[in-house]
Amino acid sequence: MADGNEGKSASAASSEPTPRAGLRGFVQRHPQLASWAVLAVVMVAMVVWSAKDVNLLPSQLAAVIVATIGLAGLCVWIIGWD
Repeated sequence: MADGNEGKSASAASSEPTPRAGLRGFVQRHPQLASWAVLAVVMVAMVVWSAKDVNLLPSQLAAVIVATIGLAGLCVWIIGWD
């Protein structure tokens, strides 16, 4: 019986890229999610550094951090529009 790979060499059958594992593979599979994570970390670091002299309550700082993470996701989503 023919298996459908007649006439194809072994290298042609394995020419598909193999999925990568780890962080690099995650970034290749989910570029927008990875961009969101990186942008959120940088934005939260900037907000926390900027708010250090403002004396926010912990709940207020947490609300600002959550809003910043949401804003980072919105930015990546809008940039991803084609």
